[in-house]
Amino acid sequence: MKFKIIMVLLIISSFFMLSKAIAEPFHFDEELNSSVLEEIRSQSWSFAQRYEFIEEVKVKLKSIENEKKNILLKEINDLQKEMNLKNIRQYVLYRYFKDNTEKLNINSYRRGYQLVSRVDLQSDIHPYYLRKLENTIKKEKILNEKNNTFKSYVFLISKMRKPAEYEKSEDVLWKMDSLILESDFLSNSWSYGKYFDRLMLEEKANKYSINDFNRIRKKIIDTGISPRSHYFQAFLYWYSESKSIFKENKVILENNIPHDIQTKKLSCEANSATDFINYLYGTRSAWAINEQSVIDMIPTNSWALWWNSENELFWWDPSLHFVWDINWKQSRNSQKISWYWIYADPMVRIINAKISGLWIQAEKNSFSEENIIESLSKWSPVMFWYLLPVAIWNWAWYNFNPISWTTAEWNLINWYIWEHTWIIVWASIKEDWSINNLYYYEWREKNIQISNFAEIEKTAKMFDQMIHLKRS
Repeated sequence: MKFKIIMVLLIISSFFMLSKAIAEPFHFDEELNSSVLEEIRSQSWSFAQRYEFIEEVKVKLKSIENEKKNILLKEINDLQKEMNLKNIRQYVLYRYFKDNTEKLNINSYRRGYQLVSRVDLQSDIHPYYLRKLENTIKKEKILNEKNNTFKSYVFLISKMRKPAEYEKSEDVLWKMDSLILESDFLSNSWSYGKYFDRLMLEEKANKYSINDFNRIRKKIIDTGISPRSHYFQAFLYWYSESKSIFKENKVILENNIPHDIQTKKLSCEANSATDFINYLYGTRSAWAINEQSVIDMIPTNSWALWWNSENELFWWDPSLHFVWDINWKQSRNSQKISWYWIYADPMVRIINAKISGLWIQAEKNSFSEENIIESLSKWSPVMFWYLLPVAIWNWAWYNFNPISWTTAEWNLINWYIWEHTWIIVWASIKEDWSINNLYYYEWREKNIQISNFAEIEKTAKMFDQMIHLKRS
């Protein structure tokens, strides 16, 4: 290699002397530019050899008093930056750790790592995290040696230069059942819990969702996340808190529903129908339709409530129309008339209009354990009607006697206050194949909720309506 360096430097030096001799600006030959660059690119040198070659060429070029030299200098500098970024690990080892006798002042790099670790749950002194930082740096167009990501990278290399054994995440995942019983975990679980909410927010996950749990577990293995990182500790804490739920016998939808809270005070049916449709069309991060597009399709009626001569109520039929006005709000007074809902039949028609052309259709069915389990096992969500909330009966007086009226079609309607809809995505099953808990999306929370089936059934049977998918 020294021979190659000498040859190129002799070529540059000869032009340097010629420029002095004729006392006028020297014009580089384009062949000189290309020969130097080709020499840098083509040789099968180590990174250190190539780096030293470039540095020597740059020093010699700077001694030539000719403005045209800047063209070649710029091209060499650009090539060197590209080379350093592409071979970031070799560059750092050469640039910062070339002389083993020279002690690197690591404090500033340690501070950079500390700042990064405050915001990145995956941070740890582990080859997995070193690889993540390396990939992050390589994605940048320009190598910035002053930012904290690069400083963290240098710090990790300084800490990992000595041989050491590092646990693999997949090996640790197999030991989770025993890890959560160890004294070290039990004494520190409170600190792991601090990172749990951040993990849920960062990954847009729900603590009750086995789909989310498996998705993040796969990410830990596929991308390589250190078992000692806050990310992994939060995942382990999640497992310790939800293990009993995840190990239940269950029927669960293959994919989570892209869910959002309802947009209007009285639009829970439209919200549930939107979830139902988006389960078929949407993804975790995108909605195929929005709630307003469902609201726009809900049938309404213009004729008002009235009493006949015998003081009997006549009003709308929720099996045909939305009763009341979807833009109003419900009363919190259980004795005040404020009707606000629509039943399953019109919503089935709206859903089917939205999913027309697919190989499935929505249909109404009666609310029962058997129908729920069968629907979920066939990858169908379940939308159903109930009274909200069951728990409120413990502290607020509730009148179970319905207010009744007759429709224009002479159908009798029984109305109960606080009617709502939920959409079921998961059911835990007892040994006798009865349902223990239901996991569902509701109108006011973005995440999956959990309730005991026996409590839900008390009022859901009063409506006895659910919507599910049927293969056509």
